[in-house]
Amino acid sequence: MDADACRKEGFMLKSRWRWAAVAATCAMAVSLLVVVPASPAAAAYFGETSWDALDSAGDSQPSSDQAPVQAYNSGNRHQIWVWRGETSNRIWMQGQYYGSPLGPIQQIPNAQTPSAPAAVGVQNGFVILHRGNDNRIYYATNVGYRGISADNFSQWLPITTNNGTHFITTSDTPAIVEIGGRVVVAYRGETSSRIYTVDGSFYFTGGEAGEPRISWSNNVATAAYSSVGPGLANYAGTLYLFWREFNAIQFMARFPGGGWPNGRNEIPGSAGRVGGSGRPSAAANGQYMMVGWLGYQSAANDNAHSIWRSRFIGGSGWEAPQEDANRWHTYRSVTVVAVSVYFAMLMIGARDRIIYDKVVFRT
Repeated sequence: MDADACRKEGFMLKSRWRWAAVAATCAMAVSLLVVVPASPAAAAYFGETSWDALDSAGDSQPSSDQAPVQAYNSGNRHQIWVWRGETSNRIWMQGQYYGSPLGPIQQIPNAQTPSAPAAVGVQNGFVILHRGNDNRIYYATNVGYRGISADNFSQWLPITTNNGTHFITTSDTPAIVEIGGRVVVAYRGETSSRIYTVDGSFYFTGGEAGEPRISWSNNVATAAYSSVGPGLANYAGTLYLFWREFNAIQFMARFPGGGWPNGRNEIPGSAGRVGGSGRPSAAANGQYMMVGWLGYQSAANDNAHSIWRSRFIGGSGWEAPQEDANRWHTYRSVTVVAVSVYFAMLMIGARDRIIYDKVVFRT
């Protein structure tokens, strides 16, 4: 693909965000951080940086109209970025092997989506999800270490349950998380606002050298209802489901061997700080879990929405929600990702439609 095509459909990632290599160069990385000064209304976390445009050779790239996703595999430290093209429904990706330069931007074949895709690192590969134009949820995977270029992923297959007789459909971006070498997908129903989950386990056609596939359990209806898609996180083996309801960020937990409860909890302080049509995004690593979401509109920022986040610390609970330390705004969902020793966030600039990212905090 030539540079002009990349500018039109996606973005190139700047080399400084080779986060997979951070663990080996942590001391050097810390010295390069530009910490945002704290303020009473918008305090910075430890190690937090300013927003910076994702670019290549100083050339910022236009975004899609949906937040991109970044997936990190903690086992082999590879990572991928996946996004919806700026001027079409096509899906694009870029991969990076641990300790190597970023790979080329590639279009993932045979896939179009009206929503942002989703992705997760699992076993020694990745799973990518997208909502098709028929509202079915499709997946492709390279589990079995098939490489991280677009050609290394399996064909797109729909998520089906009831022995393949029922297609899982949605009206928004699904969420996916790894737990115990398996995956769990959460999604908003196509014709209702109810949130459902479905669990998947891996197998291979024709033995280990065959195509990777996922066997899906029957879907489960939760007690959650939302006007937008959900978020998921695996916190120390416990699944956390996040959704937007009652003008706040709600959550529930599914403990190992159990099911989703009928009750719900609210992130303390999130009420009244939720706005827009963006879904929440969550990630967990070690004793920390972070959730990001869109807040109120600002007339001074072309009616774009503020960006909020809340952090959970094991043994301490939820901290008070904070507005983005830089007080930036966006029209679309933000994406939270845990990468090695960092939590990061990706967003789309409200005025220039450029992809920006930042380190939110360093563990």
